[in-house]
Amino acid sequence: MRIVECGNCRTPQYVSAHGRIFICCGCHCANRIPLDTGRAEELVIPEGPLKKFEFKKGGENYWQARVTQKKNNARNLRKQKELPDREHWEALLVSDWQNLIEAPASVKADFQCVEIAANQTWKALQYAADELRDDPVFVLPIVERCWWALECLGENARRDEEVAIARPT
Repeated sequence: MRIVECGNCRTPQYVSAHGRIFICCGCHCANRIPLDTGRAEELVIPEGPLKKFEFKKGGENYWQARVTQKKNNARNLRKQKELPDREHWEALLVSDWQNLIEAPASVKADFQCVEIAANQTWKALQYAADELRDDPVFVLPIVERCWWALECLGENARRDEEVAIARPT
């Protein structure tokens, strides 16, 4: 198994290593599998505790797990506690603003990350941190693009005169 990305919807997924094409699990498009991908082209970096499995064959189409052993690697535990970097979240938010819904609080409070999501739709404002929704300087360009964004503003931003008279362009 190896990780590839759909050319149409950019969904990373596992496919068998011995085929030439695969059908995307998300958009059902046929994709060609690159012939040779090196370690540097891996799309997903595994995080979390490593597990070791051993299987024995229990029948023609049945496998039974014999041993499950967790390896708590200090490096992997440290990775779990760290928040994802800004570049990672910016890339996720560029592809889909709804990633902001599941984002940690530090991403929801980040000016640039929320701005990327809000440039796609005003609805992203409802998932932003309160201090960003209260900032008139931050919300003014969003309200100028779509007046529906007024629904998601904080009290301070609603009281601001420039935001109140902003016209969508």
